[in-house]
Formats: sequence, C-alpha cells, structure tokens
Amino acid sequence: MLVTKRNHEFNLACPYFPNSDLPHDGTFFNGVTTPVHGREITTESKDLEFHEAAIDDDAHNDVVCSTPFTQILDEEAFDILEKSALATTKELSGHQSSTLSNRRESDIKIDDVNTVPLTIIAPRRTKRFVQLTDKLRSPYYKRTVDPNKRLKSTEERVSGCIFAGLDNEWDLVFETKFGDRGHRGIFESMIPGSKIHGTIIDIWATILNHQERHRNKKSPSRMFFSCTLLSNYILDEAICIEKRYKMFVDRMNEYIEKYKQCTNFKDVYLVFFPVLEFEHYYLIVFDLKKSQCVIIDNMYSEESLEVKYGNVPSDLKILFYLYIDALNHPKSNSIMRTIPVSLCMEWMTSRNYIDCGVFLMRHMETYKGENVDKWDVGLETELEDSDDQQMQLDELRKKYVTKILTSDLNVIKPSLYKMLASYDKLSDTEKESFNTEEHLMKIESRISLFY
Repeated sequence: MLVTKRNHEFNLACPYFPNSDLPHDGTFFNGVTTPVHGREITTESKDLEFHEAAIDDDAHNDVVCSTPFTQILDEEAFDILEKSALATTKELSGHQSSTLSNRRESDIKIDDVNTVPLTIIAPRRTKRFVQLTDKLRSPYYKRTVDPNKRLKSTEERVSGCIFAGLDNEWDLVFETKFGDRGHRGIFESMIPGSKIHGTIIDIWATILNHQERHRNKKSPSRMFFSCTLLSNYILDEAICIEKRYKMFVDRMNEYIEKYKQCTNFKDVYLVFFPVLEFEHYYLIVFDLKKSQCVIIDNMYSEESLEVKYGNVPSDLKILFYLYIDALNHPKSNSIMRTIPVSLCMEWMTSRNYIDCGVFLMRHMETYKGENVDKWDVGLETELEDSDDQQMQLDELRKKYVTKILTSDLNVIKPSLYKMLASYDKLSDTEKESFNTEEHLMKIESRISLFY
C-alpha cells in the first residue's frame, strides 16, 4: 500500500506524456504547448528511475519531462513562454503602476516591468529539503568565528602554509561536490594587505549555506547567494529589463537547484546578495519576515544612496520581487514597496579600502536581522591611534581561510595535510621571511593571474 502511494506521488511529480501523432505533443503551460525533451517513458522505466532515486539522491538522471522549473533554463522554451506571459501580465499593469506611484523612478521603468513574464518560473512540484534532526542542530553548535580569541595552532599552520606561496598557484586546494573549486593562488588573496578574490566570497556563501543546516530552530533561516550571481550583465542599466530578468532567473534557478537549499523562499527569513562593484564589496539583504531591504557596507559615507550605489539596490529589488512574485510568495508586494536603507554601524571605516572583503564575510556570517545596537559583530571601532580593528581583520583572514579549507565540504582536504607536512619542515627564519613587503608583492603577482 505504501509502495502504491509513493508510486502515485511520483507519477504526479513526473507525469507521463504518451507519444502522439498530433502536431503539438508536449506539456501545456501558460496557454503554450512546449515539446517534451528526453527519452521515451514507459511504466517500467518510471518505476526503475523512482527506485534508483530512492537509493541515491545525488544521482543525476536524464530529464524525462519538461516542467515550468526546467523550461526556464531552456532558451527556446523561454521565448515561447515569454510570448504567452506578455499577454497575461498586461492585467497587472494597473496594480503595479499604483504600487510604484510614490517611489523614486529607477532606470527600470514600470512599462518595462509589465512586459516581464511573471509566471514562468514557479515550479509545479518541488523536492522537499531534508533538514537535520534536532540533535544535530544544537544551540551550542558554534557557527561563527570569534575574532577576539587567539589564533589556534591549526589556524597558524594552515594560513602560514597558504600565504607562503611555495607551491604552484594553480594547484587546487578546495573543491566541493557542488562544483565549487578554489586554486591556491585565489586563497593567497586572503593574505593580510591584499584584496580578496571574488571566488572566495562565492565559496564562503557555500560554507554558510551548509552551516544553515545546523542552525537551531530559534535562529532565523538564511540563504546566501554568490557575488557572481549579480554579474555586470545583470547590473548593466543599458540592457533591457527582459534580458536582465532572464539572466537573473537563470542564475537563481541554477543556484537553487545546485545546492537544493529552497525553491519558494517561504521558509527563508533573510536572503543575502553580496555585490562586487568598482572593486568594492557590500551586501544587500532582503528581510522577508520584516519586509525590509538593507544595505550593509563597511565604508562610511555621507553621500546619498543614489550617488553611492546608483540604481543597483532598486534594480535588484525589482528583479527579486519579480522572481518571488512568480513563486506566489506572500511578502512579494511588501518587498516591492520597501525602500532600501543603509545600516550605520560603529565599526564602519573611512580609511580602509583593502579589507572590504573581510568585512563582507563577517557581515554575512553574523547578521541575523536584528537591530544594529543588538548586532554582535565582535569588531572594534576604527581609531587613528589604535590598530585593534586592523589586527582583528588580519586574524580573521587567517581564521576564515582555515575554516574554509578544513571544512567537511572540501573533498580534497587530505591534500592539505601533505602541504602542512612540507610547511612544518621549514625553519622559523624561513617562515618569518613570508611576512615581508617583498613577499606580499610576490603574492600579489601570483593573484593577478586569476583576474
């Protein structure tokens, strides 16, 4: 009886489309008939695939049917669905015009927004995200790094080994089952005095998403996206909204499917979008519980948000609104009406132009939607006659590079132990030579190969 029920649920998730002589054989969605791509499906093959999937969740089976979620990743299917969606979204123009009537005009015009297909990305049926048991999500599980504790011997050894620049800069030192890869030269950008490479931020988002599985129930659920998701193409105001939105949807769907973190954002409170623009990192966070959009930046400035960030926050808000609105999220309209605001923190800087990547990683790790006065980031205030904050940032670099490389997600972690064995054989004099200005210039030349 249980097997029959499970087979029935599987048939609902992957419906069977028999072959037909009709000219339009395929799935019917949004008034458009889309061809089904893949091999011929029989009752026996469906049962076999179901049992194989039950045995190995990580197995990648061939696509057997085309659903709205998979259609958005196909360019031809997108063009077909777009024509249908353009007709259906005209009815929304009146409502959206009234929503934006009191808002500042951005480069994305409301007439352009009305032409974006809003219903083509909603998945018909999604795979349930498997949570860990309560015993593995203890409130005593430490997820955040303490910047005020002394460096451990492991952190000294791992960071010293990476920053020594001894081996080939193209050697892989980090790799996950999700496809994240990090070369040694990229991790060398974590050395104090250097700007952090964007790949580090992408890997850091993967680490934090993995840690979210261990959060206790009292902690707000968070989801982190990579800084490469917001490419220059998506942020380019000269490109029409339809093309930018299509790219945004492709990137979002690819990221969600890659990590299987969520599909509808209804169980997520905070959504993090790190932004890299003009060699500077800052963070845009959507609080879906409070219906807020906040900008977190370590650089203090008295300029207006329009001057400092241009239309990036407002354009991202519109793109994100269109995405979650297509998923029928209950807070989509509230997000559209919200005004992005910049948080003012005591640890903001006015002279530090190098460590914005470290600040970004710290903000992603510790921010949970609380008020600024209750946000325990653990950083000192920037003072002209004190180096306390700079010392914290330098040690955070060493702690973060150790946390990433020793993570359980790193499938090539055993190679790290071999590097440590070679590094331990060096004398103290040789290790001290890695702290000079000449050595930093050598590391910078190795890092430049990855830009």
